Amino acid sequence: MPLADYLTIDSIVPDMVAMTKNEALGVLVEAMYKRCPGMAKNNVLEILQARESLGSTGIGDGVAIPHGKLDSCPGVMLAVGRSIDGCDFASVDDKKCHVFSLLLAPESLSAGQFGVLAHLARIFKSNAFRDNFMQAKSAEEIWDLLNAAWEN
Repeated sequence: MPLADYLTIDSIVPDMVAMTKNEALGVLVEAMYKRCPGMAKNNVLEILQARESLGSTGIGDGVAIPHGKLDSCPGVMLAVGRSIDGCDFASVDDKKCHVFSLLLAPESLSAGQFGVLAHLARIFKSNAFRDNFMQAKSAEEIWDLLNAAWEN
């Protein structure tokens, strides 16, 4: 499936300002809300915080991919954020996170969620991609980078 099935430019935050994990989750949920204004933001935050209590979704190398399942989610959806200064996300390598992708999926679509999650992790593991992501000037440039990487 094309990236546009999961992500819109409106749900990309190129200039995240967050010092803590909860602040970062709040910014990402707000971005997701632009795509799905009917969702209950507080409920989504609780789901994400519950998932984080099982172990950090900060996968290392400055990347975090928080994710959760939501009954009212219409399909797999993404929000992407970039923090120039970085955020303490309790990452597995204890480094600040700069690259964020929030993934939400309906309860009934777990296989699809994990396929998208694995694809994102592969994209974000590339040093060249992360460097280009951090240098992008706008949400549109981030979109173009993600879209090109998604197709490969």
